[in-house]
Amino acid sequence: MVSGKFVLALIDGGWSVDVVSLLHLPSQNDPNGDNRLPHWAVLWTPLQAITHQVPVPSFIVPVASRRHAFIKRIVGLTVWIIKSVLLSYRLHSRFSYEVLISRSSPFAAQIPAFILSKITRLPWIANWNDPVGIIVPYSISGISFKLEKSKRIFRFIIRLIARCISWHTFPSERLRVLYKKVYGKRLFLNSSVVPHAAIHLPSIVKNDDDASRFIICHAGSISSDGRSPEVFFQGLRLFLNRLKGVPPVRFVMIGRYHRGLDALLEKYRLTGIVNCVGLLDYYETISLTAGCDVLLIVEGDYGKGYFLPSKLIDCVQVGKPILAISPKKGTVSDIIRKNGGGVLADGTSAESVSDALALLFKHWEKGSLQQTYSSHKLLRLFSADAIVGHYERIIEKISCRCSEDGLRDRN
Repeated sequence: MVSGKFVLALIDGGWSVDVVSLLHLPSQNDPNGDNRLPHWAVLWTPLQAITHQVPVPSFIVPVASRRHAFIKRIVGLTVWIIKSVLLSYRLHSRFSYEVLISRSSPFAAQIPAFILSKITRLPWIANWNDPVGIIVPYSISGISFKLEKSKRIFRFIIRLIARCISWHTFPSERLRVLYKKVYGKRLFLNSSVVPHAAIHLPSIVKNDDDASRFIICHAGSISSDGRSPEVFFQGLRLFLNRLKGVPPVRFVMIGRYHRGLDALLEKYRLTGIVNCVGLLDYYETISLTAGCDVLLIVEGDYGKGYFLPSKLIDCVQVGKPILAISPKKGTVSDIIRKNGGGVLADGTSAESVSDALALLFKHWEKGSLQQTYSSHKLLRLFSADAIVGHYERIIEKISCRCSEDGLRDRN
C-alpha cells in the first residue's frame, strides 16, 4: 500500500514510472473462503499498465523438513532476483531510465536493485522502511530466521550493498539516526528523510448516520507486529466508567477479527459498544473512517517509535482527529507534538489512554473536536507535491556530485 501510494504520487508529479514487483496478489479462489483481494489492491488497479510482476517460483511450498523448505526458498528467491534483474535490464534498454528507486518492503527488493545499479550505472536511491536486522526478526520472501541469526545475515547484506547506493531515504529521522548508529555514519552519510506519501482521494461519501454517538475507529490489525490492544481496552473501560448513564460511545474495528480479542472484550466489558465490520478495501475503509469522530493508532511496544506508521497518513488524508497510543519517544509523538492533529497517550498506561479519550470526548460534546484537533494540518508533510519535491532535490544533489566526480576524474 505504501509503495502504491508512492508511485501514484510520482505519477501525479509528472514522472514516468515502471514498477518491477514481487507478485503478491492472492487468488480470488481462496480455499479458506475469503475471496476478497487485500484492501490495498485497489490502489494498484490504475497502475497495472506500468507494473511488471515477477512471481516467486511455484515450487516454493511448505515441506515437512525445515531444512528442505529453507533450501527451496533460497533457490526460489535467487530465481526471483535473477528474473527481476533481467526484466529490469530489458525495460531499461527500451526506455533509458534516469534513476533507479528501490524500497525495502520486502527487503529482498534491494538485492536486484544492487545488481542492476552495477550493470547500468544508474543513480540508485534506496528506501529503508523498517529497522532491518536491528530490532525484530525479519523474513525474506517467507524465509524466517531467529533474531541473532537474522541480525548477522541482514547486517552483512546491508553493509555490502549500502556502499553502492547513491542516496538513502528513510520515512523518519529516528529511523535514519538508528541506521547510522548501528551501521556507521559514513555508510549512510548521503541520506535524508522522505515520509510516506498521501494521495488525492476520490469524493468521499461519509457514513455519519450515527451523529449522536462518539465514534472511535481503528482500521487494520490491532494485535500484530508487537501491538497489543489491551492497554487501549483497559483505558477505554476506565473512560466509560467516568460517564453517567448509557455511554454514547462506539468503537469500530475495520479488518480481520482475531479470536483472541473476545477474551479482552469480555474482560473489560466492551462487547456492547464494539462493532467489528470485517475486511474492507482501501476506499471503503476511507469512506467509513470519514464518518467517525476519532481515528485510533496503536503502535507496537519497541521502547522507541522508530516507525512512521502508514496508518498515520491514512488518518491525515481523512482529516479526522487522531488518538495515538505511542511510545513517548517516537516518530508519531514527534509529529503530533510539533504540528498538532490529535492527542497522544502513553502506550504503557491505561490512565493516560482514559485521560486522552476524556479530552477528546469533552471537545466532541462542545462541538469543537474537529476544529481543535483536525489532522488535515499535517497533510502538507505528506502531500504528493512534498514527496516529489524531496526526490527532485535528491536527484539534483546526486547529479551535482556525479558532475564533481567527473571533473576530478578528468583532472
